[in-house]
Amino acid sequence: MKSDGMAVNQKHYQFAPVEPIEILQMYLDPKEFQGFLLGNVLKYLLRLGRKDEAGKEVDKAFQYLLWLRQAVNGENINPREK
Repeated sequence: MKSDGMAVNQKHYQFAPVEPIEILQMYLDPKEFQGFLLGNVLKYLLRLGRKDEAGKEVDKAFQYLLWLRQAVNGENINPREK
């Protein structure tokens, strides 16, 4: 099955009960974490179609944008939620 690029479907992030995005949220202050998320949104949009399929990169950017909205609202990220 082809991956859609979403973190919830990436096996290389699912090797432990706590995923890297959760650890980052634990250890970075809220502004640093929001900056990390925004940086990833921009990264995937700016390289659109140059590394992976454009749709896959849009999916990744969208995932980070959803997480950014959660972080801005003071919510904890759960990467296993769709």
